Formats: sequence, C-alpha cells, structure tokens
Amino acid sequence: NILPFLSSATERLYLDAKMQCALIDFTNLVETENSTSKNNAYKFELPERIEFKLRTDIKKFVFRKFEATDVKGVALLSNGKFTIDPVSFHTADGKFTAQFVMERASEDRYRMNCLANLEAINIQKLFTEFENFGQSFIQDKHLKGIATATVQLRAPITTSLEVLTDKVESIIDISIVNGELNNLETLQEIPIYIKGNKWVAPFVNEDRFAEKMKNISFSKLENVIEIKDRLITIPLMDIRSSAMDISARGKHTFDSGIDYAIGFNLRDVLVRKEKEWTEADDGLGKKLYLSMKGTTENPIFAMDKELAKTVRQDEMEVEKQNVKALLKQELGLFKKNSSVGTYQEEKQEKGSVTSIQWDDEVDPKSPAPVEKKKIEEKEAPVEEGGEQPKKKVPKWLKEKD
Repeated sequence: NILPFLSSATERLYLDAKMQCALIDFTNLVETENSTSKNNAYKFELPERIEFKLRTDIKKFVFRKFEATDVKGVALLSNGKFTIDPVSFHTADGKFTAQFVMERASEDRYRMNCLANLEAINIQKLFTEFENFGQSFIQDKHLKGIATATVQLRAPITTSLEVLTDKVESIIDISIVNGELNNLETLQEIPIYIKGNKWVAPFVNEDRFAEKMKNISFSKLENVIEIKDRLITIPLMDIRSSAMDISARGKHTFDSGIDYAIGFNLRDVLVRKEKEWTEADDGLGKKLYLSMKGTTENPIFAMDKELAKTVRQDEMEVEKQNVKALLKQELGLFKKNSSVGTYQEEKQEKGSVTSIQWDDEVDPKSPAPVEKKKIEEKEAPVEEGGEQPKKKVPKWLKEKD
C-alpha cells in the first residue's frame, strides 16, 4: 500500500519485514549536537499511519552507555500500540528476555508495561550502563555480584524517553551470588556512631568493626523488592557475609529519604576488651539493631528497639512451636497437627553470659552489666536398679484420637 500512502494524508502503510543489522546506535538517531543526553531535547514518536510486524536480528544496539548484543525479537505496531514479544539480548555479561508493550497515553507520554527475566547479570556493569539509575547512594564502584531476577514493571514515559518516577510500579524478585559491598560511605558511618555512643562503645572493638564494614562479601542474597509511589520497600533479609552476618530492611524514597534497620550479630560486633567472652542469649536477643533515618546525605543513627522487640517476638513464637514439638515427641501430644515438627535441642556453648541493655537513654544510677554464671541443673535421683523413673502422663494431657 506504499503508493496510496505516499500520495494521501489518510492512507495507512502495512509492513511485514525482517531486519538484520550489524549496529544500531540509537543515541545518534535521536540526539544531535543541540539535543544531548543532558537536556533530552528530542522527541520520540510512534508513527500514526504505519502498522508493521518486524522480526529483528541486531548484532549490537547502543543507547548512551547501554550496550546489547545478539538482539532478537518480534516487534508489532498496530493502532498506536507497540509490542515486542519476545525480545532477548545479552548485556552486562548476562542475558535479558522480556515482553514489552508501549502505547500512547497522552500527547506527551506513553504507557509502558514490561515483564523481564535477567540471568547471570554483572551488577557493576549494569549500574554503569544505566548511569547508576540517576542516584548516588549506591553506585557501580560499590557493587559486585551476579544477579538473576524477575521484574514486573509498569511506568509512564515521556516522548523524550524519560521515566515519570511518581507513577512507577514494580516488583523485583532478585537473587545475587558472589556479591560484594565495597567502601560504601553510609556503612562506614555506623562504626563512627557506635564509637560515639558511650553506652555501647566500651563493649566494641571499633577499629575491628570499621575494618569489617569496608568490604562485605556474601555468597548469596535473595529478596523481593517493591517500588510504588516513589518508594522502594526492602523486606527484612539476612546477609551471610565473610566478615559478619547482617540483617537489614528498609524504605528508600526517590528523593533520597531513608528509613533502614540494620542488625548485627553480637559475636561480630562486641568484644570485651579486658577478656574474651562467650555470646549467649539471655532474653535480650542475639542481635544489635540500629536504625538509619533521614536522607542519604545526612543519615541519623539510633538503637532500633522496635525491630529488636519484633524479632524477639518472632523467636518466642518459634520457641512455642519447639515446645509443642517436644511434647509431640516425648508425650505423644499434637500428633494430628502437621504444622508441629520434630523437636531439635539447641546446643548451648559453655561460658559466661553477658547481659547488655541496648538503649540510647539509660539510667545512670542503674548498675553496670554483670556477668552471670550458668547454673547446671541437677539430675533427678536414680532409683535402685539403675533406671530413671518414668513420669506418668495425666489423662487430661493425653490427646484424644
């Protein structure tokens, strides 16, 4: 229909084609000397009178710092709706596959939906290619690791290909292996805070703690991150690193606002300077929790009592299940309850137990923490014959069949 299309202002052109290309430099297609990546003074438009089905085989695609190779996909344009399904390419040492839909929402913007899978992506290279996603809190120089993720994304974009962040909605199911956090300035400020806290500092080897925070490497990290209303929500996760074990959760706004909670195992943080000690749980919990609020430029640290309380409640619930499992194993109770597992005895290390009150506001008149020695329980006397007497289970404790 090309001749009517060229000679008329209303006729539509229909195209069914295959494109093979060694290189597409998209930056040069949409930007000129007066239209740079800094001012974004260009306009991307989908043609209104053209419909096509295009099978692509592109050896290399470039847009600003982003590079992709072996780009293969099927692109459709019909009634102003642009679809790429499927599309696959290699980038940042890994592979990307996706379904992509973009359609006109208003005169100056499009509505975009994407479902993508990322396999074995080099995180450092990905941050470099996407120019650190327009933020300075965590940059490519701080990160290493290989990521696999499933991403669901919905967002409006302008005709200059800018994402309108206030309407972005995304769910990211991510797994990172062989990861590293190196010289992250915000983490370096945690030892400084602890050193200035007179209630905690006496128990901490500050230099050793600061050295551990410089480089945190871990074998695997998994989490599901949500983005909505310019807010990134990171659920509680455990990072098992070579230097220390860290728990973290938090919220991070697109305006650099932060509200994080970070937990450290006592054995990794606390060292009695006068002598070594054995860490054990005396009811106060086995972790030290800090809150980090404010902004990325001016983080404010404090002891996070609320998270510590929540975690202890969770541990108490686990302990209740453990007691039920013990009764199920020893007395035959809860036999019909499939949620009750088998009891496993927790092994306690020998040594002293140190109790510390983690609080920014401590009564100066209260006595200093002291060490408590374990008291061994005496075994019940053994009757003649060498056998331990068995306890009879009352009828009211027996589970009904």
